[in-house]
Amino acid sequence: MKVGLITHHWVPNFGANLQALATKLLLENMGHQVLVINYRPLELIKLYNKTVPEVQHSAHANFTATYLKESALYTDRQSMIDSGVLDTLDVVISGSDAVFRLNPDLPNREDLSFPNPFWVDSCSEKAIFWAASSMGTHFKTLSKEVSEGINQTLSKARLISVRDRWTSEHLENLLGKPVSKVIDPLFFLTDFLDIEGIELSCHIQERYILINLYKGMVTHDWLERLDALARDAGLEIVALPNPENNSVSLNRWNKVELPLSPIEWLKLIRNSSGYIGVRFHPVVACMTANIPFVSFDTYQTKLLNRYSSKTYDICKHMGLENYCLSRIEKILLSPRRVLNLLLKNIFNVNDKVYSEKQEMKRLLSNALYSS
Repeated sequence: MKVGLITHHWVPNFGANLQALATKLLLENMGHQVLVINYRPLELIKLYNKTVPEVQHSAHANFTATYLKESALYTDRQSMIDSGVLDTLDVVISGSDAVFRLNPDLPNREDLSFPNPFWVDSCSEKAIFWAASSMGTHFKTLSKEVSEGINQTLSKARLISVRDRWTSEHLENLLGKPVSKVIDPLFFLTDFLDIEGIELSCHIQERYILINLYKGMVTHDWLERLDALARDAGLEIVALPNPENNSVSLNRWNKVELPLSPIEWLKLIRNSSGYIGVRFHPVVACMTANIPFVSFDTYQTKLLNRYSSKTYDICKHMGLENYCLSRIEKILLSPRRVLNLLLKNIFNVNDKVYSEKQEMKRLLSNALYSS
């Protein structure tokens, strides 16, 4: 079967690249041909060109060229439709990642408006929505026209699956029916990709913890105290960068420098003794290998609703919510408590993940062969 995959596959973001590859490899393992639909809206290109160094852009571009078979480039919905690429495909899978995200306050961003290519509205009967996320979109605030359009589009889809409670609850309220809640496709990646032979460009001793916090989140003194406690525990601290190169570091730390490939990023996490930091996919990467973590949650948009955070949602789902720190918890946090949390964070989610991946494969297989 010829399957099109449309997601944020190209953006300079380690997790976004890897979730796209995980889905592609899963589909190929199921015997399908996969074409990644190369949708890159101009405003999003401009945004990342401002925030990510060119040398790191090249690392993501090399990853895409090596691992993902792309279609021709489309910078807007109409050019994609006019090309006829969708007509050549048996099924179009949208997701994972924030393909359901909308923001009417940014009308110049086609990818945040409805309809856009991620909604596959021009061939809804071919659509499978795969572990999609809305990134905190308030569907109740959308116009009647947009709400009706979403309802009409999704009602024809072969499968609607989402990866977080916020998205499932908002969509279920809009559609008036349940949607499937699944885990992130990154959990599949190392089932099909052997990263052991990947050489790291930086030399790191055997026992290290990675830290990835935004500048300004903690003080210099806080980092110094954490460093001293880690050294007393026989652990080296290694600064893991974001593509934007906006994370903290001390001069004495071993700092991973850009450019960094997504595969190297994943191996650094999987080889570590723990992770302290922000963002969603590093936490998922830790879970895939049972690596201890302490998450500084930056996705919580509602003070009294932890489920507005996709990181909290996956942590709660896996029974690890104590290691996902809320806004208030972060303010009161001491370096000693962070390190104690990390060292106590011993878990094994293999059985739960295995059963959920089996269910995801069942859902996907049924959707692929439905008509």
